[in-house]
Amino acid sequence: MNSEYYDVLSPELKQLTDKIEERCGFEITVTWMPRLSARGALDHGPTSMTIHVRNLAVNPAVICHELCHAERYFLLGVPFIQLTPPRQIRGLDDSAIDAAENLDNMLEHIIVLREMKERFGFEKDPIQVRADISAYHEWPGDEFSRRCLALCNAALVHFHFPDLSSEMDAILAAEGLTQVAQDLITILDSHLDSKPRMVEALVKALEIDVDDVQLRARNLRDACDVGAPLRKWLDDGKNTYQMDRKA
Repeated sequence: MNSEYYDVLSPELKQLTDKIEERCGFEITVTWMPRLSARGALDHGPTSMTIHVRNLAVNPAVICHELCHAERYFLLGVPFIQLTPPRQIRGLDDSAIDAAENLDNMLEHIIVLREMKERFGFEKDPIQVRADISAYHEWPGDEFSRRCLALCNAALVHFHFPDLSSEMDAILAAEGLTQVAQDLITILDSHLDSKPRMVEALVKALEIDVDDVQLRARNLRDACDVGAPLRKWLDDGKNTYQMDRKA
């Protein structure tokens, strides 16, 4: 990792950075991207990893957030969502957002925000969820995008930002999604150790056909991604992809 970012990290985060880079066989690059909509973003593939940051001043919490994402994908073999055919979510500015990436990111945040607090001592930041809730009157008009925004934010409010529950409950009631959200959260709460089960619950709540969902994972040994239909992950009872290092 670039020294100007690495040097300000805590010993625990330096250790995590070293572990990720050693396992991957390549360096984590940090780049300044002032037009980034979020404070940070992880751009990654099987042979590279870049952390984009919006602010020039080094913020260890932002780096920690992206390292926690990277740890799950690259070290723990946690799979990520792919939709076939691809689908889009309309953003608040009517931009097109890849649905698979957005939905996967939300599920990962359920775990990552907990890890940041419990392991590294960073407080949970409600800024994005609060912004989505505050902009409810500006949500896009299509039903799928609204359903995604409502249910994803409801899950994050439940797990991390209970102070926003009353506002979130009002939105769910207005969208007719109160029971759907409650059922989703109940299942997620019972399967936090299984990404495939979490994905299954979310796509069903969003009325996405399960047969349109694949889960892919990083295969660092062969420098590629591997994947299979969500149904196969569920039938096989697999929660993560662990490559055979002896092969």
